[in-house]
Amino acid sequence: SEPTLQRFYILHFILPFVLLIIVIIHIYYLHRSSSTNPLSGVDSYFVSRFYPVIIFSDLRMLTLLFIILGVQLTYGVIPLFQGDCDNSIVSNPLQTPLHIVPEWYLLTFYA
Repeated sequence: SEPTLQRFYILHFILPFVLLIIVIIHIYYLHRSSSTNPLSGVDSYFVSRFYPVIIFSDLRMLTLLFIILGVQLTYGVIPLFQGDCDNSIVSNPLQTPLHIVPEWYLLTFYA
């Protein structure tokens, strides 16, 4: 309906500006804590380096993300991400389910 489309349009228009504000705030706080900036005048001995600390922290989080994604794709343990409730039905290779219908743009090929 039209109100739903307007809400999605507003969301897609506003979201880049919200993300821009978040990035600006992030950069502000990053430079406020004097992150390895040679012009800051702060001794870089006490500041954590990008290579050993940040890279391994990001790799650890990326590994955790892939583990969660792999478990979800393999077992489907999080019902929120399965979408339609028909996706939770256990498959039977001997019988085709009745609820399977092609998408609307493919219906002409099955008519």
